Amino acid sequence: MTRLDDRAYRGEFYRAVDQRQGLDKRQSRFYVPIYQRPELIDQDVVQILFDGVEFALGESVQLLSGFRGSGKTSELLRLRDKLITAGYACVYLDIEDYFNTELPLDSAAFLLGLAAGFATECNSCPGPKAPRERLLDLLKRLRLDGSLKLGVGVAEVDLRAELRDNTTFRSEIEAYQRSNRSTFRSELQKFFLDVARTLESTRVVFIVDSIDHFRGRLETFQEVRESVERLFSEFVDELALRGMHVIYTVPIYVQAPTWTRHDLLNIRVTHPNGTPDACGRDALTEVLRRRAPAGDLDRLLAGNTERIVANSGGLIRDLLRLTSNALLRARALPIEDAVVIHAEQTVRAQMEMALNREQVEILRGVAATHTLTPTRDEWPDATDLMARGAILRYPNCEPWYGVHPLLMTLLAQ
Repeated sequence: MTRLDDRAYRGEFYRAVDQRQGLDKRQSRFYVPIYQRPELIDQDVVQILFDGVEFALGESVQLLSGFRGSGKTSELLRLRDKLITAGYACVYLDIEDYFNTELPLDSAAFLLGLAAGFATECNSCPGPKAPRERLLDLLKRLRLDGSLKLGVGVAEVDLRAELRDNTTFRSEIEAYQRSNRSTFRSELQKFFLDVARTLESTRVVFIVDSIDHFRGRLETFQEVRESVERLFSEFVDELALRGMHVIYTVPIYVQAPTWTRHDLLNIRVTHPNGTPDACGRDALTEVLRRRAPAGDLDRLLAGNTERIVANSGGLIRDLLRLTSNALLRARALPIEDAVVIHAEQTVRAQMEMALNREQVEILRGVAATHTLTPTRDEWPDATDLMARGAILRYPNCEPWYGVHPLLMTLLAQ
């Protein structure tokens, strides 16, 4: 095999750490089964979710939560493959394709978005009437087709764009649901049941990803948070879909006692006393080595591998961010220490820019105690810090909290 020159090596490595390709099936060759390692995680969350489906008497709902960048989507895709192998019909939907997660969530529009996404993913299923045609029938029965100008078929309209951008359409959905909740619920459930019956397997699992991305910005965080909490407290009957098992990824602030929630914790790279965790660091090093051309990680990082792994905080997202930044700035291989320092400064600046004084004080408390006990007034700031990865939660005998390593410099000032 011909050895790549330095530029070709950097380009191939950079594409391999591109996080936007997470759903690309070609990326599966990079997957490292971190969450199946008992020395890192007490239990494999994919096996737990799978058993929750297998053991259920009928339909079921499970929730998956975790810090953004912890690898939830990769684990859900592994779950999808496991379910399909076991004979289930498994439908995966990234809800972020249908909604702007910076804005408050409209519950009725979200439920219709579930139907639209399910129909789109199942549209190739056999049967006398395609799922998207059934969706058109649903819109007509709910009298929601007027502003869309559907003509002869729903295929003429991009419902993703309508749900994201057509405020008139979303307002019509909300108004109808408020006035006709029972009808809205029954028609929606009938749609899901009818489409589920067109699938090859009678055992259907619907995975709805990226609800945890609903967090808004700091000034809108409280409104966005309340809208998501309202969905999972007031619409439990609508979210439990007839004829199938459903798994929703939810933000860490959602508490839904009706259903079981499973949390995906960060990979521990340091123990609470500050000593390195060799198992966690080895696992994350393997994540990078799997992506490096020909597995040659030292060609890029040489003696800087452990530094980048440690400064990721155990977040796969930040591990890839630091590496991609270093790849762009490298002018010779292996990279110099100055390139790593610059990559750290770039990621650190992005994190620090969003912090306010109150959040810095919360971080100081976490760094000192490895616990998180915010007051009611501090809770929005604390949750925002967790959602952005400034505060991390690690497994141990008892889970503990830490501050992202790149922010420790700020706290020392």
